Amino acid sequence: MEEIPTVSGGRREGGRRSRVKPRGFKTGTRKLRLCIRDERGIRICDDEGAAMLRTTPLGREVALKEDLRAATSIYHQLKSMGMLKWKAYKEQRQTFRGLIRTIHQAVTRYKDRRLDAGFFYLVPREADLTVEVRSHLYHMPLREAVRRCRLELQKRRDVLENKSKAASSSQGQAQVSDAGTAGWLSPAARFMLWTTLSSVVLGCIIVRI
Repeated sequence: MEEIPTVSGGRREGGRRSRVKPRGFKTGTRKLRLCIRDERGIRICDDEGAAMLRTTPLGREVALKEDLRAATSIYHQLKSMGMLKWKAYKEQRQTFRGLIRTIHQAVTRYKDRRLDAGFFYLVPREADLTVEVRSHLYHMPLREAVRRCRLELQKRRDVLENKSKAASSSQGQAQVSDAGTAGWLSPAARFMLWTTLSSVVLGCIIVRI
């Protein structure tokens, strides 16, 4: 096979460009999205808004509390419009109560876990129906914030323990008082009391005689 003479630049001597196979590879276009990760979870930030990809227990508790506040506000508005007299409400009243009870139970579970950890606090905003998350981790160094959270957690546990002890002692005293009152009012106790008093009186009479 005859070799075609070429010059620099990939051109033939006659002026035509020779076909040189390009080197390298092609890459497909990829679409990247900006995500933000915080204490509530991972969410996407784009022109359409912030959509949650993954939520944490704290994020789920905040969402449930905000939904519950919004539902309560709508309930009071409809109640002022006479909703309690509507036939549809009377038919679905038990269903509404069951749903609200389920939400309250879920919020209580998340709240108990959050208070056991002691790092975050939820404060309802008065201006709107949202909930604000507060923590010492936002404005303190990590070690100092953890130490402060542990101290507050220990204080809270001591207060709850004292309250539980006081409640149990008062309940025990009430039970003893009720039992004593019930014993005095029962027929068997009255019969025993009268028998004892009669024996004492008869004994005194016999001694004097």
